[in-house]
Amino acid sequence: MAERRPMPWLPADLRRWLLPHEPEPCASAPRAAYLTVVYVLRRAFSEDRLPAMAAVLTLQTALAVAPAVGVALAGVGALEPADAERLLGRMFATWMPGGARATETARGVLDLAEGVSLRELGVAGFLGALAVAYLAFASLEATLSRVFRADRRHGFVVKFTLFYTLATLGPLIALYSLRAGLGGEAGLLPRLAVVSALAVLYVLVPRAKVTAAGALSGALLAAGLIEVARRIFGLYLDRASGLYETIYGPLALLPVFLVWSYISWLAVLLGAEVAYVVQHRNTLRLSGWMPQSGGADVTPRCAGPVAARLLLAVADNFDRHGSSFDAHDLAERFDLPVDDVVAILRRLDACGFVARTQSKAGSAIVPAMPLDRIRLVDVLAAFDMRPPAKVRIDRLGEILEELSASRARVAGDVTYADLLADARSRRTADAAEPEP
Repeated sequence: MAERRPMPWLPADLRRWLLPHEPEPCASAPRAAYLTVVYVLRRAFSEDRLPAMAAVLTLQTALAVAPAVGVALAGVGALEPADAERLLGRMFATWMPGGARATETARGVLDLAEGVSLRELGVAGFLGALAVAYLAFASLEATLSRVFRADRRHGFVVKFTLFYTLATLGPLIALYSLRAGLGGEAGLLPRLAVVSALAVLYVLVPRAKVTAAGALSGALLAAGLIEVARRIFGLYLDRASGLYETIYGPLALLPVFLVWSYISWLAVLLGAEVAYVVQHRNTLRLSGWMPQSGGADVTPRCAGPVAARLLLAVADNFDRHGSSFDAHDLAERFDLPVDDVVAILRRLDACGFVARTQSKAGSAIVPAMPLDRIRLVDVLAAFDMRPPAKVRIDRLGEILEELSASRARVAGDVTYADLLADARSRRTADAAEPEP
C-alpha cells in the first residue's frame, strides 16, 4: 500500500518546506522558529498523542473533582462554608468560561464535596474517594513524565506526598490570590496564580530535571491558551447555553464542564511540550528539529568510535566530580543529535558498560563496572554488525580482515582506566605548562 502523504494537492517542494522530513540543523533564525512550532505539534499530536491523554485526564477529572475538593477543604479546615463557596466561585470565574455560572457551578461542586468526609462516608468510603482523586493525579504524573521523557516514575510515597501537598496548599494559594485580586473576578493576581501553579506543576510532578526557564515558558503559554480559549468558549456559551438547557435540563453544566476540562488539559499538556522544547532547544537544534522516529529504538551501528568517546566522557565526569551525565548533557557537549545519543547509551547499557541511576534531576548514566574491566576493543565491537554469512573471497574481504586485526592490535588490552589515567596526566601537563 502506498504511503499516504499529507496535503497531496501541494507541489512537492512546498510540501517538503512546510512539513520537512529531513533534519535542518543549520536553518536560519526564522526557519528555526517555524521548525520549532512544527516540531512541537508533531511531537504533541503524533508521538505523545496528547488529545487522547487529555481525554483520559478529563474523564478522571469528572470522577475526581468532588473527592479532590472534599479532600482539599478537609485539609484547609479553617475555611468557613461561605469562604469556601466564595473561593470556588472565584476560581471557576477565573478558570471556566461563562463567568455568570461560576457561582452555580461552585455551589454544585460544594454540595457534592460536603459528602466527602469521614462522618458521611466512613473510613472505607473516605479512603475510596481519596483513592479516586489520587488516581487522577497519578495519571497526570505519568503523562507529564512521558512528555519530559522521564525513564522512571516517582515511588508511591513520593507521589502521594506530592498529591497531598498540592491538594492542601493549592487552595491556600488560590484563596490568597483571589482575595488580593485586582479588578474583580478577572483580576491580575488570579492569572499570575495560574501561571505559578502551572510552573510548579511542570517542575515537581514529572520525575525529570525541568529548568525554571522551561517551566515558566510552558506555564505562560498554557495560561495564555486557557485565557484565549476561555473567552472564545464563553462567547459560544452566551449563544448556546439555552440549547444545552433544553437538551440536558438540570444536567446542562455537565457537558460544558467536560468540554472545558478537555480544552484546559490539552492546553496544560501543550505547555509541558513547550517547556521540554525550551529546556532542550540546543540539542533539538543539533537534531534538526526532527521528532523521534519510530525506529529510534534501533541501535545505531558503525557508531563504535562515538560510543567510545561518550563512555570516556561519562567515566571522566564521574571520576572528577562524582556526578552523572544524561543524554542531553552529552548531546550538547559533543554536538550530536540527542536521539542518536539515547540509542548509543541504550546499547552501552544493554552490554553492561553503563548503568542508569536516579537522582533528583531524573535518570542519568554512570559506569556500570570498574574501569579496568572495560576494554576499548569490547566497546568498539559492541557496535559492529554481524558480518554476512555468504561472501566470496576477494580483495575487499582481505582489507576488512586487516582492518579488524589492526583494531585489535592497536586497542589491544587498553582499558578505560588506562584512558582515564592518560586524560589526567594530559590535564596535569597542560596546567603545569607556563604561558609563553
